[in-house]
Order: sequence, then structure tokens, then C-alpha cells
Amino acid sequence: MPSSKKKNRNKRSGKNTCANTSKGKFVQRNPDEKLMEQCFEKKFKHVPPEDIVARVRQGEGKPTQLLSEFLRYWDNDIVNQYLQRLVDAGLIPAVLEILSRCEDDDFCDVVEADATACSVVNSQVFNSRNIEGQEGTIPEPRAWVLLLHDTVQHVKRLGEKRNHECRMQIAQEIAPLVKCMCDDMRRELFRSTKYWHTCIFPFIDLQP
Repeated sequence: MPSSKKKNRNKRSGKNTCANTSKGKFVQRNPDEKLMEQCFEKKFKHVPPEDIVARVRQGEGKPTQLLSEFLRYWDNDIVNQYLQRLVDAGLIPAVLEILSRCEDDDFCDVVEADATACSVVNSQVFNSRNIEGQEGTIPEPRAWVLLLHDTVQHVKRLGEKRNHECRMQIAQEIAPLVKCMCDDMRRELFRSTKYWHTCIFPFIDLQP
């Protein structure tokens, strides 16, 4: 039997803390779940999906990257229902429309960013611990490819019919992105070798 001192140490270390129980078993709660829920309430819940799609199309950093975070790490009815509304509002065609300019346009021209915004080297993805993040445009096109990837992965949970519809949308409009990413000699995306390299792995994961 553990001593009272050991019990107190366990309490202080948080080893026995639980959020709830299921069938008599303790279930450890994700420490960020509540924060993600608060973030979703603040950033998305009361915003029409059409507005979010428009902001993603314009290259706004915060909604684009936060949305990827929710789709990647948060699987419940709240985000599933909102994703269905986003898909109905044209999220996938909006992202593919932007990415279709990857061969002929500079990234700066696409997001209408100034030279300072385009000089950012590393993409700092917003996460649940830093829900405010930084303002402005996405730092690189990888954010759009990640959003497309995370949307595709999450749509699988919405049923076979919805998954098939989204796959068909992608198949019809992804050709320009495929052309850029499959050009192993040129290796340029939005006229940048760096962008090609940062996008190659999420692009590969898009394949069924």
C-alpha cells in the first residue's frame, strides 16, 4: 500500500488526474482540448463558413493555419459539422484555385503581400497554445497544401459519399499542382525551389 507521502507526490505531479471515466476506466483528457474548444468558439463558431473560405482564398494566415490545426488534431461532432459546412461553401475548390497558379505566378502576387511578408523563411503554424499567432498573410504556400491535406484526411470521417465527392473535386482541379510537384527537374512551386521542397511531403500524402 503506497504511503501518504507517495500519494501526495502523485497528486502534485498530476499522475492521478483524469477528466472523466468511461465504463469504469479512467480516461486521460487531452490537456489542450479545452483550449482548442475555446479557440474554436472564438474564431469559428459564429463566423459563416463562406467568410472563412473567402479569407483562406485571400491568404489570411490565422484562419488558414488554425483551421488546419483543428482538422488535424480535433475529431468531434463540432468540427465535423463545421467542416461539412465549409466543404459545402467551396473550401476545396477555393484552395485548389489558389494552388492552380503555382506554375506561372509568384507567391507574393497570389497573396498580394509586400516584400517583407514574402521574406519569411520558416512557417510558424498556429497551435492551441498560441491561438493568437501572428497577423497577416500565410508565410508560404505550404499552409494551403497542408489545409488541403488535412481537409482530405478529415473528410474520410464524414462518410464514404462525402469522401468520394471531395476526391472528385480534387481530381478535377488539381492538375496544375500535380504538374509543378511532379516536375523533378525544375522543382519549383510559385517560382520557388524552397516552396517546392516544403510542400512535397504533404502533397505526397494527398495521394489515395
